[in-house]
Amino acid sequence: MLQERDFIELDYTGTTEGTVFDTTSMKVAKEHGLPDKGLKPAVVCLGEFGIITALAKELIGKEPGKDYTITLQDAFGKKSAAAIRMVPASAFRRDKVVPQPGMQITVDGQMGTIMTARGGRFMVDFNHPLASRIVSYQVKVNKVLSEPSQKVKVVIEHALGTEIPAVEMDGETARVVLPVDLPKELHGPLEAKAKELCGVSAVTFTKVEKKEEKVEKKSADGKETGTA
Repeated sequence: MLQERDFIELDYTGTTEGTVFDTTSMKVAKEHGLPDKGLKPAVVCLGEFGIITALAKELIGKEPGKDYTITLQDAFGKKSAAAIRMVPASAFRRDKVVPQPGMQITVDGQMGTIMTARGGRFMVDFNHPLASRIVSYQVKVNKVLSEPSQKVKVVIEHALGTEIPAVEMDGETARVVLPVDLPKELHGPLEAKAKELCGVSAVTFTKVEKKEEKVEKKSADGKETGTA
């Protein structure tokens, strides 16, 4: 049975009123006209990150390897009148945006949908587009990750928003191999999170070493000489 903080790989497709709004399946995305580039099964930590909280709670107690249909009410929150506000046209001009009703825009870091235009001011709904909607997820939990190195890799990739080359284990110490130098300020928080979730005692960070290419050169007498 799945437990909170389990690391799992899963496939899912989310729908509302028969319309697909999210999926990990390239095939489903193509069929419904959604972006399909780079789609693959999601790897998440239940109750921590990777999928919405409401869905994660429903998966706890479920069995891996089975298909589930999970229906949720208010998974993306309830609509709030306070989240519908009037925004002056000047807020769009500075971003060189020509606002139109129905357009999704970002104002002061908040995403919203323009509802109406009135005398140089725009009514914008900053509620989540799926707020107060009933959503349904088709879910299959493919597997549970058990190796500490796998878990650490997931935590670091989620935090950095990019894939990393590898995580190597030396006893209970995880050695995280990165493509670039990681700022020292991030070492502590990332190590703390990995220790909390992954069952490791320590985490170190190192930049991947590039292999020097061997270049063959010919000497004056025509013989090849190797230089690194």
